[in-house]
Amino acid sequence: VILSGVTIFLYLLGTISSIILEGHLLNYVKGAKMKKKIDSLEGHCIIIGFGRTGQNLVENFMNSKIPFVLVENSNDAIERFKMKYPLNDTLYIFGDATVDQTLIDAGIKKAATLIPVLSDDTDNLFVTLSAKFLNHNITIISRANNSENHAKFKKAGATIVLSPYEIMA
Repeated sequence: VILSGVTIFLYLLGTISSIILEGHLLNYVKGAKMKKKIDSLEGHCIIIGFGRTGQNLVENFMNSKIPFVLVENSNDAIERFKMKYPLNDTLYIFGDATVDQTLIDAGIKKAATLIPVLSDDTDNLFVTLSAKFLNHNITIISRANNSENHAKFKKAGATIVLSPYEIMA
């Protein structure tokens, strides 16, 4: 009985130590803290994607001190985001924006604006449609790579549809 008790105690001690040393506990605490901050936001902006356009948007929002939440499904992009803004109180969600729960976690129901700037029109259209379903009053500024898709974005609920290629031309 003593041997079993000591073995279980040492196993639990090792497990707890590894959780603390590997940073899982710290990541959990940071995640819970970030979720609480996102839940307290109201009238914020949600930026979907941290590509070239998303990086410029984030930079402008940071300079203007406009509250926003970044949604990104790439670990590399999230790491670049955290490295570029390590000391700032930035909010982000790791997840697929085409999933309703990810948008809900980003505070879509209390957000004022959504800006999907993914590289694929299909994903941007799907996010636009989902966002309008979750929050009828949200302003959606969507990116459309193909100018033929402007009408589809408008039908899906986008307030403004921008094409980076048309703007450059």
